[in-house]
Parts: sequence; structure tokens; C-alpha cells
Amino acid sequence: MLTKVGTRVALSILLTAGCLTQVPVMAGSWTDIETLKTELKKTGTKVLELKCKEKELMSYYEYEDKKLDQIVICINNIDKEDPDEYWESLIHEATHVMHACTGDYALDDKFIPRAYRELQAINPTSVEDIQAYGSWNKRQEVEARWMEFQAPEFAIELLKSLLKNPASSARMSQLPQV
Repeated sequence: MLTKVGTRVALSILLTAGCLTQVPVMAGSWTDIETLKTELKKTGTKVLELKCKEKELMSYYEYEDKKLDQIVICINNIDKEDPDEYWESLIHEATHVMHACTGDYALDDKFIPRAYRELQAINPTSVEDIQAYGSWNKRQEVEARWMEFQAPEFAIELLKSLLKNPASSARMSQLPQV
């Protein structure tokens, strides 16, 4: 089960590694999805596929300490046969699992402006939607929506590294090796 920790776990990304300047990548693989589900299961997070009442809702994450820890993929609102669409929903919610695990954000503060600019360039409508969120949630949503466009190997390694030592304040000096 995940625990909230007040200590910052941050990711320092070297610009030369190219993550914040890369072209958006989609999963395109059920193997990536199964790998992510396996890593999420290690955290105690369940991944459920349910029919959701809200027509616009693609997925959501529910967490209540020691009671509830689950991601719901709304199978009636996404194309369950499209691995890209499924991946985007799953990694979005997995980013919120990272937030719950660390009690903080997934990315280092200095990279948020660049992640925001990339998201604006990739999906301007998504950025407009984020404006309706409060300040804490706005930052979480930027990270979660930005993560949808990252290479699956990077996203999975980030989740694993944050879970390995959620209380650590040490920063990674480079991208995970994929």
C-alpha cells in the first residue's frame, strides 16, 4: 500500500538526454501496458476496467490511505482495442499514483515550465482544460498529461525509481537508462 511522504522525490533531467525536447511517443504496445500494470500492482494499486456513468471520463485514480488504492479505466469511454489510447489513460493515472507514493510531484520544479510548454505545443486543448484545476492539482495534471506523451520505458522507469525510495530527497542526475 502506498504511503504519503512529505520529503520531495524529484527527477533531475539532463537536457542533453532529450526527454523534454523529444517528439511525443505513444506506447503502441500491450507489453508496455502489462509491464506498467505489473509495476502498479507492486505498489498495491489495483487496475480495474469498468463501465463509467460519466460519458467524458476516460479513467480516474482513487486513493484513501489504507482503504482504497485503484485506477479505473472506463472501458465504455475509450477504445479498449487501441493500445495508445489505453496507455495514455493508464500512464496518466499512474502519474497520480507516483504523486500519492511520494506525497509530492513526480518532476523537479525546474522542468515544469518546459513540460508545460511541450504540452501546450502537443495538445493545447489539454492545457486549456487544466486551467480549471486548483494550483496543487494543476501541477499534478500538467505532469500526468505530459507523461502521456513520454516513451513507455521512461515512464515505467520513473515509476520504479520513485517507488524504490519514496522518502529520498536525492535527485537522479540523468534519465533512467532504457
